[in-house]
Amino acid sequence: MIISKLQEHSREYPIPSGGYAYGTAGFRYPADRLAPAVFRTGLVAASRSIHLKSAYVGVMLTASHNPARDNGVKVVEPMGEMLVAEWEPYATKIGNAPDPLEVMNTLNLPMDGIARVVIARDTRPSGEELTKALRKGLECFEDVEILDFGEATTPQLHYYVRTRNDPAYGKPDHDGYFIKMGAAFNELMGNHGSARKITVDCANGIGCVALETLKKFVDSKLIDIAVVNDNIRDPQVLNLNVGADYVKTKVVAPAGLDKAGVEYASLDGDADRVVLYYTDSNGTFHLLDGDKIATLVTGYLQELVQQLGPIAIPGTKKILGMIQTAYANGASTNYATHQLKVPVSCTKTGVKNLHSEAEHSYYMGVYFEPNGHGTVLFNPGLVNYLKEQSNPAAKKLLNLSNLINQTVGDAISDLLLVLAVLSDGSYTSFAEWDHAYHDLPSLYRVVRVRDRSSFKTTDVDRKLAEPPGLQPEIDRLVAKYQSGRSFVRPSGTEDVVRIYAEASTREQVEALSLSVAQLVFDKGDGTGERPT
Repeated sequence: MIISKLQEHSREYPIPSGGYAYGTAGFRYPADRLAPAVFRTGLVAASRSIHLKSAYVGVMLTASHNPARDNGVKVVEPMGEMLVAEWEPYATKIGNAPDPLEVMNTLNLPMDGIARVVIARDTRPSGEELTKALRKGLECFEDVEILDFGEATTPQLHYYVRTRNDPAYGKPDHDGYFIKMGAAFNELMGNHGSARKITVDCANGIGCVALETLKKFVDSKLIDIAVVNDNIRDPQVLNLNVGADYVKTKVVAPAGLDKAGVEYASLDGDADRVVLYYTDSNGTFHLLDGDKIATLVTGYLQELVQQLGPIAIPGTKKILGMIQTAYANGASTNYATHQLKVPVSCTKTGVKNLHSEAEHSYYMGVYFEPNGHGTVLFNPGLVNYLKEQSNPAAKKLLNLSNLINQTVGDAISDLLLVLAVLSDGSYTSFAEWDHAYHDLPSLYRVVRVRDRSSFKTTDVDRKLAEPPGLQPEIDRLVAKYQSGRSFVRPSGTEDVVRIYAEASTREQVEALSLSVAQLVFDKGDGTGERPT
């Protein structure tokens, strides 16, 4: 550690009032107050690399679907996962430390040794200056290797980190990401007639650059990608009324993307989530979100497993399963359980929880959040087994394992996955896929309370353990409505609780949502105006 540099730069980047908190998205704040946290994240990343015997770790600068005025920074583990939970409090403590050296010494974090860090950023105008702050943090270490990939999607950065540590996963450079994905897609599509057309809204973010590059690696006879909303040099339009988050939350198409008979997809600003949609001949908009993607992919994998026949792999894991959170639409859970007849696990909210369950409980674990962020994990033991098989289904499964970015949700990889499944599976069009099941109407509400810490959850966030007696009253309200379901969970950052409700009709879900919100307000020490 070069202590003089650390002290100099710590003074250069003083902690602003309010401080920072490192969460699932890392540090994410308005860009004009983020540099001190970014500088200190460089210290965390380098120390983490040294702790892991000089493995490559990653740092990504992005605020995903947020507007361009925001930015964020997060650390990526050697195999492409998010920073382990044990180190999140370290990141918060160092991120708020006027004297980071003192905190690092107190935490007994390593500072001497070789650090290897892979960095990238999205297209936000603040990215270049924040990269300078990040490098200053990294360069406080005497022996540090920095690999800077410049502008990239978040999934690309995860891929670069993984392949630096695990060369068998793919070629560890810019082209390697596209080569692996493109070759697998071309193999899967085979001879399925004319090129499938898809119009992709890139949210005026970095995804448009990646998609244009992808075109060089996929067979144009198999896919025809029209890239729209690709203005990456006007910072005011990033994620503005476009992109996956806009489409999912507003349940509308971006302007001009509602022509009947056309299949559309929207990425978010850093291309780690995707939703698909179409407008029917009656002018009705249809959204195909993460739940729909999960059931489509799980159904296709189930078909291939059945074609493969008995799988002889030692161990207690189930061959195939789908992993959701409480926010998944109940209709998707019912469809997977009763129609597809595959096991469905529910975890606490957060990609880390979904990823862990997929990795540890299944040989093939499918997880997608409703917002379109997700992936499929293939157990290495299963992959080795498939390599020994001559069955065509085994070859398809191997190609799927190469097409899918297993390190993190990847909008481009997941888009190609959906198109490959539709070209070979039970459903051929967006409309056929959409009609497999119909989502239950759902609503989200927020109720402001005096003290969010008085709300404690259990049963992976689906039930309230505290305040005492509140959950039975919620259950009585839910029982009044057909296909009713509702749960309450506290915010992690402000004194509000979030309420999710679903029921068989729009009228019923509105009534259920309001009644639960009023109950929480009355019995949970609500503040402000009572919900009406």
